[in-house]
Amino acid sequence: MRILLLSFSLLLVASCSQDSSPIAEEQQRVIERGAQLRLALIKHDRGTQMQMYRALSAADKSAIWKAKLSQLDQTGFSAEQNQFIQEVLAFASNASNFERNSTSKFKEQSERLDEFSLKASRLFNEKYKVITFGVFETINEETLLVRNINSKKPSVARASSLCECRWGFLCPQNEALDGGCADTLSCGQHQDCGFLGLQLCTGMCIPVQA
Repeated sequence: MRILLLSFSLLLVASCSQDSSPIAEEQQRVIERGAQLRLALIKHDRGTQMQMYRALSAADKSAIWKAKLSQLDQTGFSAEQNQFIQEVLAFASNASNFERNSTSKFKEQSERLDEFSLKASRLFNEKYKVITFGVFETINEETLLVRNINSKKPSVARASSLCECRWGFLCPQNEALDGGCADTLSCGQHQDCGFLGLQLCTGMCIPVQA
């Protein structure tokens, strides 16, 4: 009798699972994978994060941003702020936007990203914009992020030639939260920085002294 009840329970669970939307299930799997990848990235410094991120497929990059934006706490946001986040989420959910594109397509996309960035600056304060749309950490980890920044001192010399930033706040040694990304002319063709990691990297983080 107990075996029959267990079998019936399993059939009931299977039936309920089949009733759910396959599209919804797939979207949930994408978000879960993106969340796992994001958590793996934030365990490392910015330079290592960029090396790992650049090795990912367009689908995985999309999944990371889809997961992050889907999990934002939008309590207290205005209707315009919520609408903007949904607009960016829809853009980030399209994996083709993270593929290496032709020069003309990249220029068109860059203009769209510049518009996103300008609108984000108008709707949110600059620190929230960068944490939300430019780094893999979440706004809920802001206190930890800032504490890590303030625990290190910048050095003058550069340790590597890795182009890894566009906004200074991305650099973990940036105590002032508005610098730390040293612009250099040699960083012109490296992507994966800026808004949703889709803009060019314009500089290198000033390395830290232990």
